[in-house]
Amino acid sequence: MGKRIIKISLSIILGILTLVLGLVIALWIISPGKAEPLTCPDGNPLEESISAIEKVNLGGLDQYVIIRGADSTKPVMLFLHGGPGSPQVAFMKHFNTDIEKDFVMVYWEQRGAGKSWSRDIPVESMNMQQFISDTRELSEYLSERFRQDRIYIMGHSWGSLLGILTAY
Repeated sequence: MGKRIIKISLSIILGILTLVLGLVIALWIISPGKAEPLTCPDGNPLEESISAIEKVNLGGLDQYVIIRGADSTKPVMLFLHGGPGSPQVAFMKHFNTDIEKDFVMVYWEQRGAGKSWSRDIPVESMNMQQFISDTRELSEYLSERFRQDRIYIMGHSWGSLLGILTAY
């Protein structure tokens, strides 16, 4: 009888932990998070820097971009992640600090990925033409927002194909 009570107790505890973990993950996905400022070696924010997480409506769907750069007047580069479905934002602060000195980097969490994921995304909108349209719309938005005649595009894996097709 004692072993049975222990098994039932462990099952209940495991169920509660799974539920809590699921809620934490759901809140993390839904939350746009907090943008950490770019700082000088002394820890103070760089005066001309930009660090923001923003919601942009592309193709009728709210999607998120993370914008980071040491100087907000530098050229803009849109990073198209691999996937679809793997935004790679976790790696940006570790590997992209040097490029953020020369460009305003825009890390887009594409339709269905990262913070842009939603169960309300129409399945039929998850197609190449829509992704190309979203990329073009975001590019035009960034060009206007940052008063740039053009923006640069950098892609990884799936993002490389998406960038080439959008430029074409």
